[in-house]
Amino acid sequence: MNAQLRRRLEMAARARDFLRAHQMDGVGQDLGLTKLEQLLEHAENLATQQRVGVVVERSAVKQRQELRRALQPRILGYLSAVGAVVGTQNAELAEQFRMPPPNTTHQGLLTMSRAILERATAQKELLVKL
Repeated sequence: MNAQLRRRLEMAARARDFLRAHQMDGVGQDLGLTKLEQLLEHAENLATQQRVGVVVERSAVKQRQELRRALQPRILGYLSAVGAVVGTQNAELAEQFRMPPPNTTHQGLLTMSRAILERATAQKELLVKL
């Protein structure tokens, strides 16, 4: 929530509190107060949803970073090392098990990882021998 919107909501809450404290016998005042309370309740619900969304987004970013930290140096490093050993016998396979660059996007890393896994599964017999 940006600052301007937050200030407007705080101002509306103060207006609601003022209207509650200074009740008059006006016909339209109760309708206005009811509508203002409904709008403030709706705004609070939306603010809660936004906070939950931000928390979910941050946890997803953290999970992606942990996945990348585990996937790239360990699993892909192992497969590229095995591919390099196999590459001494077959140059074509060495290129297929190449490690993705460290600045690859998350989507690119996942795509390359899936491709390497498929190739490793297809060449399982040859890789297990080594």
